[in-house]
Amino acid sequence: IPKPRDWLASHWAGFKGPDQISRIRDTGVTMDLLKKVGIAATSMPDDFTPHKVVKRVYEARRKMIESGEGIDWAMGEALAFGTLLAEGNHVRLSGQDVERGTFSHRHALLHDQNNGNRHVPLRNVYGDTQAKDFFTVCNSSLSEFGVLGFEVGYSLESPNCLVMWEAQFGDFANNAQCIVDQFITTGEAKWGQRSGLVLLLPHGYDGQGPDHSSARPERWLAAASDDPDSLPGRSPRDRDHAAQTFKALCSSTNGGSGDGGGSGGSGGDDVISLTKLLEAAIGDAGTMSTAAAEAEEEKAEAVVVVVIMRAAAIAVDVGPMTL
Repeated sequence: IPKPRDWLASHWAGFKGPDQISRIRDTGVTMDLLKKVGIAATSMPDDFTPHKVVKRVYEARRKMIESGEGIDWAMGEALAFGTLLAEGNHVRLSGQDVERGTFSHRHALLHDQNNGNRHVPLRNVYGDTQAKDFFTVCNSSLSEFGVLGFEVGYSLESPNCLVMWEAQFGDFANNAQCIVDQFITTGEAKWGQRSGLVLLLPHGYDGQGPDHSSARPERWLAAASDDPDSLPGRSPRDRDHAAQTFKALCSSTNGGSGDGGGSGGSGGDDVISLTKLLEAAIGDAGTMSTAAAEAEEEKAEAVVVVVIMRAAAIAVDVGPMTL
C-alpha cells in the first residue's frame, strides 16, 4: 500500500485525503466584483477589428453586464474564470477548439480581421499584475492521449490552479481513455497522486453516432469506484461526499458566515446566493408564461455555471464531486 509520505508531492501538503471531509468553502463573490470582471472581459482595444459576428456577441455580453439581465452560459463561464483570475488563481484550458468553444459559445481568443493580431479579453482582468499567460486558452491537436497526459501532469504539480481539458465530443474523449483509466481515476489509489484536473465533456448532438453524442461520463465514474459492495455513488462514503459537495455548491455566502468562513463577499444583498436564486426561479416557474419561465431557467443555469466552475477550483479540498 503506497504511503503518502513516499509519493505525495510537497505542493499538496495540507490538503485533505480521499477519506476526509473538508470544511465548506464560500464560492460566492460580490456583485461589484462580477460587474468589474464582466466589463474587463468584454473589452477590446479601440484599434482592434473583430469579426462582425463576434463583435455582436461581445456587444450583447456587455449589455448583459450593464443590465444584469439575460446572462447566458458563456457569460457565466467567463465570469467564473474572471473572478478566479481576479483572486489570483491561474486558469488554463486546452482541448479541441476551446478558444472558440465547441458550440461557438466561448470566443475566448479573438483575431483582428485586418492584421491577424490576437486578443484574449479575460487577460484584461489582471492586466500587467500577472504574467501574460496567467489565463491560458489553447486549441490542442488531435492527440488527446498526449494533451490530456500533459494536463494531468500539470495538475499534479499545481494544486492551486484551475486546470481544464475539454473533449469536443465523446469520440475525442475516447482517444484519451487510457489516461483517464491509468492516472485520473486510479492514480491516487496506486501512487498517492492527487490531481485537481477538471474534465469538460460537452455532448448532445444526437444523431451523429453514440460516442459523438455522449462522452459517456458514467463509464469513468464507474472506473473510479473500488467498492466491491456498492454501485458507484451508492456507498455511504460516496453519499457523504455528495452531500458535502452539494453544500459547498449551494452554501450561503453572506460574508463568510457559513461553516467554514472563507473569502466570500461582503454580505447583504450584494452577494449572490445560488440557493435563493434557484429557489426563486423554480418557485416562480409555475406561475409564469412559457417565455418568462424559460428566461428564469436560463438565468438560473448561468448562476449554476458561475458557482460550479468556481467550486471546481477548490474541489480537491472538498472531496470528489459526485453529483
